[in-house]
Amino acid sequence: MDLSAKFDLTAWCVLLPPEELSGPVEVLWRFWLPEDALPRLDLQPP
Repeated sequence: MDLSAKFDLTAWCVLLPPEELSGPVEVLWRFWLPEDALPRLDLQPP
């Protein structure tokens, strides 16, 4: 199991169904990055 222990970015997404038939679908995103990888990514241009 890879939990972004070294260099990876991990993403988790949940799609929540609408409360009403014609209502919007809600999307919940969470991202994880190892703390040691943050300085390396801060130096890269966008």
